[in-house]
Amino acid sequence: MHRWFRWVATAVMRNWSLKLVALVTAVGLWWGVNRQNVVERILDVPVQYQMGNTRMVVLRGPQQVQLTVQGPASVVRALTPDQFLLSIALDRFEPGERIVHLAPDMVQHRVPRIHVSRIRPAQVTLLLDALTTKSVPVQPQFVGTPAPGFRLTQVTTEPTTVTAEGPASLADRVHAALTEPVNIHMRTQSLQTTVQVGLDSPEWRVVDPREVQVTVQIEEVTEPVRLRLPVEVAGLPVGWTFTPRQVEGTFWVPRSKQALFESDPPRVTARWAGEAPRRGQALGLTVEWPESLRGAIARWRLQPDAVRLVPRRR
Repeated sequence: MHRWFRWVATAVMRNWSLKLVALVTAVGLWWGVNRQNVVERILDVPVQYQMGNTRMVVLRGPQQVQLTVQGPASVVRALTPDQFLLSIALDRFEPGERIVHLAPDMVQHRVPRIHVSRIRPAQVTLLLDALTTKSVPVQPQFVGTPAPGFRLTQVTTEPTTVTAEGPASLADRVHAALTEPVNIHMRTQSLQTTVQVGLDSPEWRVVDPREVQVTVQIEEVTEPVRLRLPVEVAGLPVGWTFTPRQVEGTFWVPRSKQALFESDPPRVTARWAGEAPRRGQALGLTVEWPESLRGAIARWRLQPDAVRLVPRRR
């Protein structure tokens, strides 16, 4: 055993200076090769604002920052920007302009052997505002017009208002919540539909509800027609009559029904059902429609709208 150790020592020490040079050279080459294998790359990565428990909104701030990352060449070449995220926590800030210094520990990623060496810009200025809500009236929007001879007469929404949310400093700019356009092109009938609502202010959004029901009333265009019509009174007591015997009626008739209206006009009637008639007693008038016009005319006016009892002349 002793002889074996002497042999090993002699072998190691033989030409020891050359062996030392070889060892230093090998270590240097290994270090140099590994040093050259570490490369840098610049990536544009997204910024995420963490609100935490605060009701805050970012009015002005970067959506991206530039990262310089280092690591093995094979790993760095395969990197994509969506593997990184720079997160800024806002729960310690108040509304107004705020300066935030960016640091590598704010960068989130799960790529091993990668080091963030630089962030550009090194600091950012944010404009922050308090988040608030307000009630906003719904304003329906339309595409097209009804068919010829028809018109839009009434529009209602349910609900009539929605709750919107956005920066407090811009609340005065939000006046109405606009619906998706409702198509009424060439329509001849009313419709009811459910649509989304939104705001024309990009900083504000609709919170609740995001859908409303729009009811659109479409009617045929009407034109006023004036007629003098006789009055018929049923149940008149003996010895009594009424005045006037005719009234002037104004009827708003759909264009498609005008010829029928003129050929078969309505009747104007009244009924007396009292026990003791009195001079000047008023009897209200009623319009009775023929079957062909029933429900077709929704608006009319009689002048006068009543007749009065008078004794018959002997």
